[in-house]
Amino acid sequence: ALDVGAEEAMCTHVRLGDFHRQMTETDLKQGVPNASIPIAWYVHIVQQIRKAAGRELPVYLFSDGTDEELQELLELPGVTRKSFGTAIADIMAMTQAKLFIASGSTFSRWVRYLGRMNTICYPGQMGQRLLEDNEAAWEIEAEDLPEAICSRLKNSNAHQQAVQM
Repeated sequence: ALDVGAEEAMCTHVRLGDFHRQMTETDLKQGVPNASIPIAWYVHIVQQIRKAAGRELPVYLFSDGTDEELQELLELPGVTRKSFGTAIADIMAMTQAKLFIASGSTFSRWVRYLGRMNTICYPGQMGQRLLEDNEAAWEIEAEDLPEAICSRLKNSNAHQQAVQM
């Protein structure tokens, strides 16, 4: 079964594999494709979400990187690495999340498109907007979470609130 319990957690996809490493912040923000996003950004976003929510929301991490490459993220409490063995199974599992932290890859775009969920992307790496204005979910590019999103995460029912942002 592909049920990862993602409705109570956030999912993140970190693409490393064949992506260019050590791109400059300027290159990433200008939308250079096939570039890995610094792990520190994912860590920072997870910490901001948890701070705003006032609780340690679980994180399910999907990646083609090694544990060593992902160490900074895996060291955070409540981060669990997941894989269902195939790309399509991983994509379908991630679509269950209400909150998704995306890489700049087409893999993440498929998750966003199929899942229609709230999504945070690194600035310049969203690729394209996939949600219509009338959809309940949102998608943003951010280094820091906007106050409007943080304020919605601040109550004890934060994850349900996130869906309605």
